[in-house]
Amino acid sequence: VLENLEALDRLDAFDAISTHPYTWKSFDQTMHDFFGDWSGVTEISHTRTAMNDHGVDRPIWITEAGHQVLHAEGGTFSDPSNTYEGGPAAFSQSVVAAYTIRTAIMSAVLGIERVYYMHTCDTDNYNAGWFSTDAGSLSWLRSQGVTSTTVQPRKTATAMRLLNRLVGDATKLEILSDGLAAPTTTPFVYRFTTPRGRVTVAWCETSGSYSIPVDPDITWRATDHLGTAVDTFGGSSTYLAALSPTPIFIVAEPSRKRITSTVTSMVKALTA
Repeated sequence: VLENLEALDRLDAFDAISTHPYTWKSFDQTMHDFFGDWSGVTEISHTRTAMNDHGVDRPIWITEAGHQVLHAEGGTFSDPSNTYEGGPAAFSQSVVAAYTIRTAIMSAVLGIERVYYMHTCDTDNYNAGWFSTDAGSLSWLRSQGVTSTTVQPRKTATAMRLLNRLVGDATKLEILSDGLAAPTTTPFVYRFTTPRGRVTVAWCETSGSYSIPVDPDITWRATDHLGTAVDTFGGSSTYLAALSPTPIFIVAEPSRKRITSTVTSMVKALTA
């Protein structure tokens, strides 16, 4: 396509390049898993090489990404009959939430400016909605003339709300451990700097204990990908984290002094 546009002297005819980096593996579908000899990372790398070869400086957008929730876990439609690389094509809500976080983080690492997920609610015979409705697919309901439904967040929505709250306004991204170097054995560990402090996101394809650098002067809280606290620690420059394919967050534990100050300020405001 770029060659044809260059021949027509129309390399200025577009604002961004879109890709759908679908790849499958037994655990989930993510940016570094290989499908044959291909992967999302490879696809994005090849795209950037082609852009550089033609002198094109445009953002890359992921305009479709997502994975299916099992029907038994609330998916509107029947489970897909196909499998990929011998693995399942639909997963639990928790696994899909983990995949979605990983896609968002890897997109940031790879410099992807925008990611569009499929879908808000299940549709097109595809159970990838972030929200479930009381009677099935929202788009199907609308086609039947139903305009009011009860929408419930799935774990994907809960996880992504947490991710957005923690790092949505991040100003700096550091790679503490580059899992892309050896995806099956090397942890993926990324640290974000935000106006409220640092947040680390980490996971590893091979479950085990891995050391993560932290500030020894801060009390930290480790949570799972849905925000449930799993550990509180401090006083050391490293944290021996129990990592798995499901991401964890490491965030600063709010100090008692700060909490007391906030409560005092609220009371003063209410009684003024």
